[in-house]
Amino acid sequence: MVKPDPGIFEIAISRLGVERQAIWHIGDNPRVDVEGARRARLTAIWLNRSGANRAPGDPAPDFEIASLTELSALGGRAPKAEVRDQLRRR
Repeated sequence: MVKPDPGIFEIAISRLGVERQAIWHIGDNPRVDVEGARRARLTAIWLNRSGANRAPGDPAPDFEIASLTELSALGGRAPKAEVRDQLRRR
């Protein structure tokens, strides 16, 4: 099982033990990362460091960033503090 198969995301969701709406999947490939996250009903964030245009047929991400430092700009849409703390402890 590999991305974009949603099954791989379901395994991660199960192991994290948090609600799916609190999980962001950040990836640099629209075809496997964004499509897989969308199929698993996760928030899909495209890490587009090169500023590329999406190819025809590529799925639309929920958010697009050029750098991981931009994640803080998403502000209130970030996972709640208690979820972040729980993930840090794992």
